[in-house]
Amino acid sequence: MKEKNLLIVFIITGFLFLGCGTTAQVTQPTSTPELILPTVPASTNTPNPTDTSIPEYYGTIGGESANIRSGPGTNFDVINSFANGTKLQVVGRNDDSSWLVINLPAGGIGWIRVDLILFSFPADLLKIYTTPATPTAKPYIPPEATSCSAETVNVTIINDTGGSVSLTLRGPCTYTFFIGTGNTTISILPGSYSYSAYGCGGATLTGSKSLGSGDEWTWYCQ
Repeated sequence: MKEKNLLIVFIITGFLFLGCGTTAQVTQPTSTPELILPTVPASTNTPNPTDTSIPEYYGTIGGESANIRSGPGTNFDVINSFANGTKLQVVGRNDDSSWLVINLPAGGIGWIRVDLILFSFPADLLKIYTTPATPTAKPYIPPEATSCSAETVNVTIINDTGGSVSLTLRGPCTYTFFIGTGNTTISILPGSYSYSAYGCGGATLTGSKSLGSGDEWTWYCQ
């Protein structure tokens, strides 16, 4: 009976010995490790900038010369004129491209008939400009001949300048006329006159001329 008890004690003792053995300890980290992502080098390729420049168009005057007007039509005043071969920047057109708009070298814009300028680009690439209001014809001013009582004669002025002309005559009497385009008949005393004329986009011409009944005097821009 004693032997059995010792065996039981021995077994119990063995289990206690195993239960009291060395226990492995796990050390917990004191901080959360930082997540580091790999660095991707920045691209060294620079994108090409978008070209936003506006194309420029040029033409050159053909023929001997060409008038530049304030609008698309011969009823508009001549504001400038350029000789053959003059290079001008073209910036616009009218609806049917029969007239083009140019930048004037001194500033501002003017209109030129399309067949008077040479260019090598399609006209429909140009911006359409609004046509200016049709100019009002200047009233005819009768000659200043109140102090001249002699008999007058008729002289025909043929104005082919494309715009109005201011004409002053000084001779047997003094006269000032504002003459529109086309043919105009003036009444003056016959005789020799000195004259000054203003037109053709700002040009002034002076000289002398003998005028009599039925004379025709033609004006045009050079």
